[in-house]
Amino acid sequence: MLLFRLLRKPFLVWPALALATVLFYSIPLFSRQASIHWDLADVFYPAQKFLADSLRAGKLPQWTPYLNSGIPFLADPRTGAWYPLHWPFFLNGITPRVLVWELAFHAFLALAGAYLLARRLFGARGPALLGAVLYGFSGFFAAHSSALGQFEAAALLPGLIWAALAALESGAGRWIAITGLIGGLIVLTGDGAGAVESLLALVCLGVAARARWNRTVATVGAAMVLAGLLGAIVILPSVELRSQAHPAASTAKFQPKAMATLVAADYYGVISGVYSGPEDPRQYYLYGGLLLLPLAVAGFARREKALLLLALIAPTIVFYLARQPPGDAWFPAALGLAMAASSGAVLVGERTERPYVWAALVALSAIDLWFWNLYKNPLAFAKAPFSEIYGESKLRPAGLPERPLARTWAPYVPVGSGPADGSLISHTEVTYGTGIAELDRYMAYLAAVDGNPKLLNGLGVTDLLMGRGKRLDNPGSLGRVSVPRHVVFVADRKAALTAMASLDPAETAVVEAAPRSITQAVGSTEIVEYQGDEYRIRYQATDRKSVV
Repeated sequence: MLLFRLLRKPFLVWPALALATVLFYSIPLFSRQASIHWDLADVFYPAQKFLADSLRAGKLPQWTPYLNSGIPFLADPRTGAWYPLHWPFFLNGITPRVLVWELAFHAFLALAGAYLLARRLFGARGPALLGAVLYGFSGFFAAHSSALGQFEAAALLPGLIWAALAALESGAGRWIAITGLIGGLIVLTGDGAGAVESLLALVCLGVAARARWNRTVATVGAAMVLAGLLGAIVILPSVELRSQAHPAASTAKFQPKAMATLVAADYYGVISGVYSGPEDPRQYYLYGGLLLLPLAVAGFARREKALLLLALIAPTIVFYLARQPPGDAWFPAALGLAMAASSGAVLVGERTERPYVWAALVALSAIDLWFWNLYKNPLAFAKAPFSEIYGESKLRPAGLPERPLARTWAPYVPVGSGPADGSLISHTEVTYGTGIAELDRYMAYLAAVDGNPKLLNGLGVTDLLMGRGKRLDNPGSLGRVSVPRHVVFVADRKAALTAMASLDPAETAVVEAAPRSITQAVGSTEIVEYQGDEYRIRYQATDRKSVV
């Protein structure tokens, strides 16, 4: 039996974990009746495909005109552009199925990291395999299969803790460097909350490990500095972007009843299709298997490394107290419980005097988790072909002509026309978008359109999508470049928003600045070259000094 051979030939662990991952994800990996869905299809797939296609064409897309009338594409960390483990997939070319392989690859990393961590904590290979299965196939990954960055950050956490423990025990510089490297990768996944939770887990681990204080400070401090330096290419633009971003706070809050899903997968009815829980089921699905809690209790009763296990759970408690979305903050606790269950399996083997009882526990857990967290779980993948749900032919809204300098507005994101951000794939310039670089002032301008449709003219909107495939021309469009007759100066944003209510962009522009005298001196303008992120404009002016 393969499981028993793993004890005699440890090198077989890695192909066994790889095989287990492929078998676990075999339906979304290979079935034509399964596909990605939700944010993975609406946000991450278009972003990755746009980025990969741009790179293969020899261009780094710092800016794109295909969402929200133009956004700083690479500034948003959710594009995953700087995460090295994405690069082989970019080179291969992005398809919906490739996104599933990205998930499966990171599930393997979660298994491998959890196995190494359990081995370092408790020594026994068999129970370490159990800990790996309980974490890598847990409900967090099922619920976050559509949240790529969170999935990836959680997959790397066990490796971060494993390397940090080695650094704290040995003080060796190479282990500190490896810890910082893994921390940097977590930052580069682009999930800010996941990075904060992981680095908080690192700090808690440093306190709980009870190593010499100077070694703890050196290890944790140096690793975090290195992670910050490696992730600076994501952190710095993200900080600037967030200072101007449209807030999108989650309404999901921790509810004690949700803990029931840890042992009862269908507690809220998400599996049976009669969901009765809080609004976002992905935030309230935690299933860890029927054996997880009993074994974890046994592991804590064993008391070996109990303080370290509690340190892994601590970040989740902190985030719950801070009223963060519960499911997003769950993965450190999921890892702590899985490691405790690994220790519990050691205790069961000792008490029953059956050293190979772990094999039965691994098999039962793997089957249990596969059934509930993948096979029956609607959160993990869509049970329909991608073409049936999103269809490549739907990426360009029906009836929308292809012409230069066209821009399309819709009162809502037309998800019936393909993935929500499918305009990135079809290269259609639109005023809408979801998930990537939604700037606050731009969204406020769009919100004012409901009361003042003339504002669309100032965005250069040429086409109006009115629902049910109905398209209208916008004859009042001012194009991409226009010169109003008057400029009105206002003191602040509130005054600017008030002015939006009656603004006619053909006549007036609003500027938040101190008043100054400006004379309209431009007689005509003409766009002579346009490349999506660059305009060349020819203009005539009666007084060149008056042109700003």
